[in-house]
Amino acid sequence: MHNRMNAEYTVYISCPSLSSLSLDNRYLENGKIVRDSVANERWYAKNELSGFVSDSLLINQDNGSYLVMDSNKITRFGATVGASSGSQPILEIAKGNIINSARFNIESNTDFRLYAPVSALDLHMSDTATISLSGNATNILHNK
Repeated sequence: MHNRMNAEYTVYISCPSLSSLSLDNRYLENGKIVRDSVANERWYAKNELSGFVSDSLLINQDNGSYLVMDSNKITRFGATVGASSGSQPILEIAKGNIINSARFNIESNTDFRLYAPVSALDLHMSDTATISLSGNATNILHNK
C-alpha cells in the first residue's frame, strides 16, 4: 500500500491487537446525520487495514465505506458487508494477505474484490452484489 502518513486527511491508528472492526459512512454535518451509501473510490475515502497478525478478525462494513486489506495474516476471518438497504460498500482483500479460513456475508450492492487466496471459504452473496477475483483467488471457484 502507499504510505500516506503525510497526507492531509490521514488518521493513523496503531494497536497491538485487533479482533473486530466496524465501518459505516455516516457522519454528523451541521447537526444532522448524513449517510453516504455509495463508496467513493478516491484515495482519501479508503480505509486501510494492514500489517495485522490475528487468530480471528471480524469486519462489519456498511453503507458507502471502502476497506482495503493488505499484508495481514489472519487464521479465521469473518465479514458482513452491506447489511443496510441501498448500501454500496467496497471490500478489497489484496493479494498480500494470508487468510486460512473465511466466512463472508456479502449483501446489498457490495463490490467485493478478492485478490488473495483463501484456504477454506464460506461465501454468501446477494443477487445484487458483485465479485472480482484475481488468478490467486480463483481457487474458490473449485471449493464446495
